Amino acid sequence: MTREEFEKNRRRFGDDIDAWPAPLRGPALAFMALDGDAGADGALDRLVRQAALVEGDDRALARKVMARIDHGATRPSLVPRFLVAPAGIAACAAALLVT
Repeated sequence: MTREEFEKNRRRFGDDIDAWPAPLRGPALAFMALDGDAGADGALDRLVRQAALVEGDDRALARKVMARIDHGATRPSLVPRFLVAPAGIAACAAALLVT
């Protein structure tokens, strides 16, 4: 949402963004939060409160996140972990210096 659209909607629907039509409310709150308007803190608070009201299965989300973490941990690497660790880097540097 641009400043011009925001001001046009503010004149049309009033200063209370919570009373605006639902399709315009979210973009207006995001605009206020990003624009640094005087009410940006209030707009950000409203955005957080609205996000908290969204229904979702937290356990399913946690399972997906844990599965993603587990999948990333078991992925084979082309470089052995020893060589990436600080001790491995030091050992490689010492071997180069000796040779």
